[in-house]
Amino acid sequence: MAGRRLIAAAVACCLCLVGQLASALLDDDYPKVRRHDGALLPLIGIGVGNLPAERMNEVVTYALASDMGYRLIDTGASNEVALAEAIDNGLESVTEDETVSIHVISKVWYTHLGYERTKMAVRESLANLKAFQSGQYVRVHILLHWPRCNDEISWMDCEGEEERLPQHVKDAGPPPHLDPENAWKGSWKAMEELYADDELRQIESIGVSNFGHEDFKALIEECEIVPHIIQGNVWSLMFDPWLVNMVRENKVIFQAYNVMNGIVKRGDVAPNAYQLLRNIGEDLGPFTVAQTVLAWLVQQDVSVIPRASSLSHQDDNSPYWLSSVPTLSDEEKEEIERAVKALLKGEDVEAPDSVLATVTNSLDIAITIFFVDEEGEEVLAHEDPVEPGDSIQLNTHPGHVFVAYNDDRSFEMVLEVDAEYGQRQHLEVAEPESVAATFLNSLKEVINVFWVDEEGEEVLAHEEPVEAGNTLELNAHPGHLFVAYNHDKSIRKEIQINAEYGEAQHFDLGEL
Repeated sequence: MAGRRLIAAAVACCLCLVGQLASALLDDDYPKVRRHDGALLPLIGIGVGNLPAERMNEVVTYALASDMGYRLIDTGASNEVALAEAIDNGLESVTEDETVSIHVISKVWYTHLGYERTKMAVRESLANLKAFQSGQYVRVHILLHWPRCNDEISWMDCEGEEERLPQHVKDAGPPPHLDPENAWKGSWKAMEELYADDELRQIESIGVSNFGHEDFKALIEECEIVPHIIQGNVWSLMFDPWLVNMVRENKVIFQAYNVMNGIVKRGDVAPNAYQLLRNIGEDLGPFTVAQTVLAWLVQQDVSVIPRASSLSHQDDNSPYWLSSVPTLSDEEKEEIERAVKALLKGEDVEAPDSVLATVTNSLDIAITIFFVDEEGEEVLAHEDPVEPGDSIQLNTHPGHVFVAYNDDRSFEMVLEVDAEYGQRQHLEVAEPESVAATFLNSLKEVINVFWVDEEGEEVLAHEEPVEAGNTLELNAHPGHLFVAYNHDKSIRKEIQINAEYGEAQHFDLGEL
């Protein structure tokens, strides 16, 4: 029972995990979060740790040179030099203001755990990231990437990776995989010393990544400097209440990764949950599912670092756009959390039992909306007329048919619901922009129908021939001229549209 209470309490506050950390909008007006040491960290960044080196310059210079507000970049040791060069190029077109700060998060790989190896790795990272002139603007944050190498993880190869290390790394300290429970503790001691070194003064903050609640608990109990940042899979944020509680209690910033692959790209495993996020995003902006989820995290002071997979996604998920999402209501937060958990677990939420249809009156006259029942009877769907420019919302079902009339019924428009349960549909009542022309081929031959353009050229109006006895429907305009031929053009039928917009006109080719 106590365990259940802990889980319930943690879930309730999992998105308030840094509730005592105040967000701030400072000089660039984009969201930041205050660390427990009082300094500020941008909440929204991009991840380039797995980015091919040949794309680094394009992605980073675009992020920094655009007006999207990027000042936080997450990477790994293998990409540091390419990133530093890209930052140097990107800052050329940003500003000459000496107060600009680019926050870079890099990490110590598990092969470099242990006191001496970590000291060496951190010094190399600092040298890499400060190698160019722009290094004076780079604020370096260092995390332990993993608490240990673990051969139970399929892509980790503890002995093989150790064997392939350069000799100077091997000479720096013992193999960390031989002491998996303690090597990271030596690393943390080394990072504390480097962070506190008054002469070095090059490390902005220190933290950890991929630490579960047991390792994090051990770290909190032994550390002299509490981690500033913990980077973790968004799954941990939602389903590891013990970790979340410790993070919150110690005022550590949670930085979530795997938001895209873990949530946004899993619509196929939980389509109702995905549709729920789409609906909320549409109401808010509209905003995309990705923007909705990322903004939901950011508004709870959770830092996000989606991968820079494309320049268009960089724009969509940028500080500029995410900070423009309106403040979420408590109900919206709860619904997003429910959908996120469903997508992560692949256990869908229950489908709504209706379609929410929005009917907008784009005419300059009032209209009344009726529902057409199964027997063809028209039943008033909304008590009051819909004034010009106004909209109403109706809870309805797939396949339902409505009809809109003006006062004297000189105007009529049929509206059909083709959305599925849980989806939304916008139905606009407007002046029709075409004539519904129907061509019945009552001849005994196959015919082709052509439209005659303004210059007298005949353009095929429908790709497929119209078989004998079949009907062709086309949207046309008043005054349009069509011509129908059989295969050898021995039969020619001219069809002139003389109906008005919104009307229908029927032609029997055998009677022409």
